[in-house]
Amino acid sequence: MTLSPSLDVLIAGAGPVGLLAAWQLARRGVSVRLVDLASGPATTSRALATHARSLEIYDQLGILGDIAPHGTRVNGLPAIRATVRPGPTMISVTWRPGFRTCSILIR
Repeated sequence: MTLSPSLDVLIAGAGPVGLLAAWQLARRGVSVRLVDLASGPATTSRALATHARSLEIYDQLGILGDIAPHGTRVNGLPAIRATVRPGPTMISVTWRPGFRTCSILIR
């Protein structure tokens, strides 16, 4: 593949992170090419959850109302801290099919 001399950023992977990065860069006038091995949008999930910070970002972008109905809110989930003192902690997540997030971001 030959890149155009005017291309600023090449993003490999059209999952939620790649799609969101491409969208945000393009909104700021950066020329972007998004490539993925798949020939079309995913129909199965690769991720199980969206963390609270991602939900905040979706809300700031005005797309949380499209994404949230496809998930199930989980107010707490036992997890293990990656620190010297391991112990339980709680995180807030929303369980949802990851491919639904991609289909919303593609619009």
